[in-house]
Amino acid sequence: VRDDTTGADEVAQPDYADLRAWRAPLPDDPGPPVLVIGRAEKEARAETLRAAEAHDIAAALAEARTDGWLVEPKGAAPRPCTWGDMTILLPSRTSLPHLRRALAEAGVPYRLETGALVYATTEVRELLSVLRAIDDPGDEIAVLGALRSRAYGCGDDDLLRWRRTGRSWMLSGPSDQAADHDGDPVGLALLDLRERHRRRPFQTVPEIVDSVVRDRRLFETALATDGHRDAWRLYRVVIEHARQFADAEPGGLREFLRWATLQSDDKLRTSSPVLPEADIDAVRVMTVHGSKGLEFPITAVSGLSGNFPNSTRGATVRFRPEGGFDVRMKSGLETAQFDARRTVEDVMGEHEGMRLLYVALTRARDHLIVSLHHKEAKRINCHAHRIADALDRLDDEGEVPPTFERRDGSSSHRADHGDAGHRPIEAVRPVGDGLTDEQVSSWRDETAAWTAARARLLEAATSAGTVSATALSRHLATVDADGDDFAGEPVEPTSEPWRRGRAGTSIGSAVHAVLQHTDLTDERGADVDALAAWQAQVEGVRSAADEIAAKARAAVASPLIRRAVAGRWWR
Repeated sequence: VRDDTTGADEVAQPDYADLRAWRAPLPDDPGPPVLVIGRAEKEARAETLRAAEAHDIAAALAEARTDGWLVEPKGAAPRPCTWGDMTILLPSRTSLPHLRRALAEAGVPYRLETGALVYATTEVRELLSVLRAIDDPGDEIAVLGALRSRAYGCGDDDLLRWRRTGRSWMLSGPSDQAADHDGDPVGLALLDLRERHRRRPFQTVPEIVDSVVRDRRLFETALATDGHRDAWRLYRVVIEHARQFADAEPGGLREFLRWATLQSDDKLRTSSPVLPEADIDAVRVMTVHGSKGLEFPITAVSGLSGNFPNSTRGATVRFRPEGGFDVRMKSGLETAQFDARRTVEDVMGEHEGMRLLYVALTRARDHLIVSLHHKEAKRINCHAHRIADALDRLDDEGEVPPTFERRDGSSSHRADHGDAGHRPIEAVRPVGDGLTDEQVSSWRDETAAWTAARARLLEAATSAGTVSATALSRHLATVDADGDDFAGEPVEPTSEPWRRGRAGTSIGSAVHAVLQHTDLTDERGADVDALAAWQAQVEGVRSAADEIAAKARAAVASPLIRRAVAGRWWR
């Protein structure tokens, strides 16, 4: 890599070296040495890609278990694989919720073995919310998270009903509002949290964590889910970490919560201790960083659809080889040589990402499964896209090894896992004697309807909660005046090439400038017209002055702004 500031060359990647197979393929092995699943999707959303990828990974592992893919432990004879021979590697925790759901639906037992993954699970995050509420009763977000967690089970309807009575859910509020609960679940939960906060100074960290898990019956509650063994293990991991923290650190609950926050960092390079559970035959789920130095008979590499991380976000420091440094605080506020140093650093970071990919792909000893689900784009910069391009080139040149097997579509395979999977609802009969066939049939219909409604709610709750302006513009650009879809792209300005990709910036900048100077306390916006005419001239869009004024006046009159300026406020 050439450093433009010094003219020197910096080595970013080691020399290429061929990989040597440690044994020949087994003749009677029903599984391919390398299985590539997934392909590029043109219009797929990120959530859709992650769900499809998780579905295919679970299906491939289930197939390996059912078909008896052979593994050959060193120094032992080949044998059919077990769940414990399989490992899923993830570069980050982004796709973990989809993966856990897909594994549970396919009846594949699994366990998480990296701190960043353990502390990213719903069970642990809910437990940490309860602990934060106990530590800081003024943290309203933590209190809400604790109330809605499985530890207290308050639904949104409970919270709304509680607030409609004029009471808040803050632990630091009047002491009598929770006491006067009338059996309301929110009031009972607030009383319990307040009592735990009162006892906090007199308990150690492991005592607080253990009491929450046991008193709130989290182990028993987990029995209602298919993955209760994994949930039990997650709670035990946190309890054990609390004990280790208390032995090594003098801090209390707040310091432990800060430490726990660090454990959920995707960039964490260490693995959490694995509790011994020799009686569980389960697939291991780890981060790529946590797998360094290890080998697994069957390795599935997932989550390669994300872009390389942007290392220049926020305040960034670049050190010079000759001494000194360049710094960037934000876009437009940086030292003169920062861009040149940034180019070198970004390339070095990209090569580090390639080395990490190499680590992931070389953890497999007998079988490797690679997911190439990714969004098709001309300039996409992700591992899956690069691997797919490389395989396409090898295909064109006829150099793809015969040990490769490809599956481009999302598989509908669902293996029969017996007791490990879900039991069909028709096989369950309600408890009770003397029920007629009509009553049993009615119960089954009601249960099936409830299950379907629950699945729809879960799907809606786990879908993306936000949408970007770019996604909206692309959608609107592909719908004509009659509401019919047509293949089109957003129109970008051609007279001002420096604005390419920023359509609408002139009007948007003018509206923001008007809102920076107008009197927000004047709901009528008396000075908006003059400011809009001025900013329209500054931005070179004089004909849009009326539109700018209308947008700015709508913002000033919006309920949010009216509420904001009703008391003390800062622009």
